[in-house]
Amino acid sequence: HTLEEFFRQVSGRYLMVYGIERATGYGYSIWEFEVYANKVSTPVIIIEPDDVNATEKLVTITSDTDGAEIWYTTDGTEPSPADGIKYTGPFTVTCTTTIKAMAYKPGMNNSNVASVLVQFNDNVAKGKTATASSGDAYAAIDGNSGSRWESEHSDPQWIIVDLGADYSIRKIRIVWETACAKDYTIDISEDGDNWTTIITKTDMPSPHTMDETLKEQVTARYVRMYGTKRATGWGYSIFEFEIYGTLADSPSPLSPTALAVTVTSSDAITLSWDDVKGADGYNVYQSVSPDGIFTKINEGGLITETSFTVTGLEPDTDYYYRVTAVKDRKESEYSETVHGRTLLE
Repeated sequence: HTLEEFFRQVSGRYLMVYGIERATGYGYSIWEFEVYANKVSTPVIIIEPDDVNATEKLVTITSDTDGAEIWYTTDGTEPSPADGIKYTGPFTVTCTTTIKAMAYKPGMNNSNVASVLVQFNDNVAKGKTATASSGDAYAAIDGNSGSRWESEHSDPQWIIVDLGADYSIRKIRIVWETACAKDYTIDISEDGDNWTTIITKTDMPSPHTMDETLKEQVTARYVRMYGTKRATGWGYSIFEFEIYGTLADSPSPLSPTALAVTVTSSDAITLSWDDVKGADGYNVYQSVSPDGIFTKINEGGLITETSFTVTGLEPDTDYYYRVTAVKDRKESEYSETVHGRTLLE
């Protein structure tokens, strides 16, 4: 274990560790015996309640050094009086984040940095779909810190998490086993084919935990760890691959194009158009005038094909049509207007 104690300053020349009872059958063994003078005590960060299912948590930070100022960050970056938030009292957080704090007092050495991971049940990767170059990828996103993904013992190797929809991602955390990546990237994609690198790590120790809060949120459906160099002779091994964010607002889909009319009878008109990628379906609107009111005619639900036959029309009559695409309940603007005239009986 490591003993770290702060207390009010005292004067003295000699310090002694006096062991009363050993923890093992061996003797007493110390790696380092460190003594610090004139240093501010490390802040203590208290999180309440200790429940991942809570909707918000109260953060309290204290220091045993009288008159010390506490500076903190909520994005995992290193705090300082020049780059941090001055602590003035308890505050709340509502999503998983890393809080770091340090204490400062003029005429004394700055404290060590305290760090606490505040966890909520908002890991959007948990229980989703994962694939990998080798090994059981799901073990990295099952929420079980005792299971792990382990790859083959070669470079490169990768693991991809499919979130199932676009998410606005603000934080990514990977808990590596001893068999970890030394050099790797974190990449994102909206289609699983075209990738953009957002994090690059090189010369990382074994083991380590990557805990990155992004300066600007990114939108993606797929997140990939791509390892190019292992830290050991074993493969790549991840206990937990965690992603934090919220479901992205889906943009309205594009309008259908190449709308065409086919007239084959006196009471029916067939419409066709090009597929809109990602659309859940389509709506068809009809009017008897190009400048009139267009009314949706597929009242039974979205049309899932790229063609539609309108029946029950009057013979020898002009009809005008527009089509929209729908994705995630958002509807595109109208397509171009097309015209068809039914045949005489």
